[in-house]
Amino acid sequence: NKTNIDEYFKNIDQQKTGFLSTLEFRTALRNLNIGLSSREIDTIITLCNNVKGMINWQEFCSKMKPR
Repeated sequence: NKTNIDEYFKNIDQQKTGFLSTLEFRTALRNLNIGLSSREIDTIITLCNNVKGMINWQEFCSKMKPR
């Protein structure tokens, strides 16, 4: 459920910036237990990483939304 994923990332984003470090994001994806390999997580981070090394989790969630 998209709302649950949004809430999950929102809770991790303690500074409420809309961004997570790559380490926080990696840990969050692992903790979701959705069966992603380390290589798959690396690929997601590479695709979502901005120039400051941060992940916009709101953008990630919107990209993962079914079309």
